[in-house]
Amino acid sequence: MQLINYLYTHSLALAFFLLASFAAISHVFSPLPIIFLLFYLALSIYFPRLWLVAIPALLPILDLSLWTGNLLYNEYDILLLLTLAVLFWRKDNTEKEATPPYQLLYWLLLIAFTASFLKNFWPLLESGLQPDDIYQSNWNSLRIGKGFFYAWLLWPFIRRELYVHPKLSQRLLATGITASLLIFGLLVLWERHVLSALPPFHDRYEFLSALLDFSSTYRITGWFTEMHVGGEAVDGYLVSLTPLVVYLLTRQLRQVEFAIISLAAGLGFYAVIVTFTRTTIASFTLSLFVTLLVLIVSKRNSFKSTHNAFLPTFVLFPLCFIGLFLGFKLAGYQALLTGLISFFAALLSGYFLFGRNREWQWLGIAAIALLTLSVVGISNSALESKWHFFSYSDAIRLAVLLSISHVSPGFLLGRIAKKQAIPLKNLQIAAVFIGLFLFLAIGLSSTRFEQRFSEVSGDLSTREHHWLQMISFRTPDSFSSAVIGEGVGTIPGLFYQNTLLTRSLPSFRIAEENGQAYLILGAGEFNFFQKIFLEPEQNYHLTVTARFKSLADKLAIGVCKKHILTSEHYQPSCISNGFKPSHIDTWDAYNWDFKYNEKDTWLDWPTTLVIHNDSKQAVEIGSITIDSPTENQVIRNGGFTDKLQSWLWVIDFDHLPWHSKQLFIHVWLEQGGLGLVLFICLLVFAFKHQCVLLAKGSSVPLAFLPSMTAVILEGFTGTMLDAPRVCTQIYLILFAALQWPDPNAPKNQSNSRSVHSSRNQRNPGRAANPIAINNHSTHTRRTKISAIMESLI
Repeated sequence: MQLINYLYTHSLALAFFLLASFAAISHVFSPLPIIFLLFYLALSIYFPRLWLVAIPALLPILDLSLWTGNLLYNEYDILLLLTLAVLFWRKDNTEKEATPPYQLLYWLLLIAFTASFLKNFWPLLESGLQPDDIYQSNWNSLRIGKGFFYAWLLWPFIRRELYVHPKLSQRLLATGITASLLIFGLLVLWERHVLSALPPFHDRYEFLSALLDFSSTYRITGWFTEMHVGGEAVDGYLVSLTPLVVYLLTRQLRQVEFAIISLAAGLGFYAVIVTFTRTTIASFTLSLFVTLLVLIVSKRNSFKSTHNAFLPTFVLFPLCFIGLFLGFKLAGYQALLTGLISFFAALLSGYFLFGRNREWQWLGIAAIALLTLSVVGISNSALESKWHFFSYSDAIRLAVLLSISHVSPGFLLGRIAKKQAIPLKNLQIAAVFIGLFLFLAIGLSSTRFEQRFSEVSGDLSTREHHWLQMISFRTPDSFSSAVIGEGVGTIPGLFYQNTLLTRSLPSFRIAEENGQAYLILGAGEFNFFQKIFLEPEQNYHLTVTARFKSLADKLAIGVCKKHILTSEHYQPSCISNGFKPSHIDTWDAYNWDFKYNEKDTWLDWPTTLVIHNDSKQAVEIGSITIDSPTENQVIRNGGFTDKLQSWLWVIDFDHLPWHSKQLFIHVWLEQGGLGLVLFICLLVFAFKHQCVLLAKGSSVPLAFLPSMTAVILEGFTGTMLDAPRVCTQIYLILFAALQWPDPNAPKNQSNSRSVHSSRNQRNPGRAANPIAINNHSTHTRRTKISAIMESLI
């Protein structure tokens, strides 16, 4: 049996390694992925638990599909496949673990999902090569289904680390989660041009206007290429991960750790706001209230002795919050900043002056000084406001009222904290929550959100019609469809097949004529694009070979600064040209000379070549080239000899055809009644297990209960599981909530370790294997490495 297990795990490891190697070798930008693969493999051998940090940390950034055009897999798949290869190669089949809770449900989920997956995946074995449009083919089952399989395969290894090395593994996971949100937050700042406003910074309002621009119609996409057809990939990532980072703020942390995690939480909250998605903001706001509720329940014994001190707190914090919000609305950013400084200065004064000699005299002096400074700052901001006109007397009166609402609660809260012997650092959490809710209030008060909220009724009606339409797509009177659904990844194909005659959807394919490949680009509201690199202030010559069916046809080509989606139909920053045919049914070359004036920097969106068919019928494109002054070819795969490599199609506005826009309808339609029942059971039992842990005094429910609550609420109007990376993250969170080790449960590792030790003594050759995770010969080195990693974290 041990030999069979050994062959099984090592065969899987070899298979995963070969898949990762194939993905790296066939990459557009090879050999860079090969170097990454070898580098990560070397680090994984030397730092055995590096994967606990790398998997969450690199999730939001390892995606170059915008440049490669590959929608089936990306660089994150290489990371996961290589991680699984290393983990299965190291797997010790002699170790025995305690049976985790709900293990039967864990296996039933795999069986049911695999059945639904194979229903759509199996026919591709007969269909041959990968098609041009992944979404309309059986290959979409592989694109989506891999997210669940990754999570299912990874979770047992995470669970083992949590069981054997709970403190170290939790610290490593916390590091990866925090790094993930920090990376994503920086990507959001880059995407919203906040980072590009930093280098000049000649105007003090330049950075703030970019950072706090909540009236823009642009909605963030991050580096989730799945957003090229819209969806909730970004929303699912944020609402499931950000509550975990908020949970980390409640732990015992060093000052540097608290600052870093607070920054990550702030960036995550900011990203939630600039999604401009109403359900996403509601979901995350609900998660914060659940966090507060669970925190009160978990600290109920402590609150019983100090509840009298916390009653004034619940009154004073809202008072201060309202004052800060009104200051921002009436007098601008300077008033907001002045109010925050006044509040925290008063809190520190009340805290440190409590119980000292001449306490009231010192408090009086501090109060007068802070009130004076606050009045000056707020009144000056009110008088300089561009949105409201105040006379001098009105500005003073407003400043006095707002200053009292800032300074008075600060003094009182500082005295209460000191009287109750609450450490000053514990007040940091309250300060962070005030800042987060204040950010939320500012964002929701923008004209953009006023517009979004005014559209709720119409949008809900559209969603309800779409949900009914999706439900109608199920095959009638089909037993397999009722039990295991239509198959994983079938929703885009079902929509296309059922609306082909009434709705214009993207259509494109690569064809051949006389051995030459060409693109047949259908009509519709979608674009083809490729990320290119152009030198500023240079002249370029573009040539496109095309064949038209009518003299009324038109092919539009533009060069734009673009990330993934645009927010407006009209893009004034783009330079473009339209090509009309001089002949029909013949190949003709069309030329365009243009000067590129933009400057490519890593702080700006990449330059993008955009192709759009403005005709009412398909246009055939044989090749497209851009010649630079140095005679270097700018466009990759311009003759389509490698099919659609380096090209990606994007639909900016009509996103319903690719998503069910409802999580439970999505699961029911693709995985049937069995899949839906098991998914609901997963949620119910995960909540139940976390409530049991909460009753036992564990702090982990403070992380998982808010996260799962946010995912469920987000799922009522959106689908997140059709984005593979987000699917992996959400299922890992759900599996962790379902089977998180009980810290009070007895461990049975001593027996397995003694058995393993005796076997190593009988077989010293095996103990000398340098890659085995539990070898006696590497135990000392791993202990040192773990200590080094923990000290770095």
